[in-house]
This record gives sequence, C-alpha cells and structure tokens, in this order.
Amino acid sequence: MGNYADRKLLYFAIIASVINILALFTPSIPPSPPAPSNAEQKLRLTESLRALTKNRNYWFLFIPVPPRAYSYLTGASSRFI
Repeated sequence: MGNYADRKLLYFAIIASVINILALFTPSIPPSPPAPSNAEQKLRLTESLRALTKNRNYWFLFIPVPPRAYSYLTGASSRFI
C-alpha cells in the first residue's frame, strides 16, 4: 500500500467525485416560492425610499449611528499614521 499522503489524496478524490455526481441531480431552480415573503409584490425603489423616510425608527438609527461610526473609523485610521 502507498504512503499516507497518497491515501489522503485518494480519499479526497473519492469524496469530491461523490459530491460532484450528487450535484448533477440537484434541481436547477428552487421550489416556487422558496419562502412565503418571496411571493409578495416588491415595492419599486422610489416607493420604498418614500416609505423609509416616513419610518420613525429609521431616523432614530440614521441620525446617531453614522457620526459615531465615522468618528471611530477616523480615530482608528489616524492611529496607523
């Protein structure tokens, strides 16, 4: 029998071959619909932006988070100069 590396390579080739053969039998498209939320009609971009600007929770996150993130990133990048 061959050495340990040859056996590892053989095992790897067998496992890869089995996985590739099984991949031939997978369906090309997912079941329709794959999730219940996917069956819903999606909003257009302008409608979704309008809904986002009217959402109060969005503004509670949008106002305080970006300045903190920018200040953190600016401080982190200035340490490497």
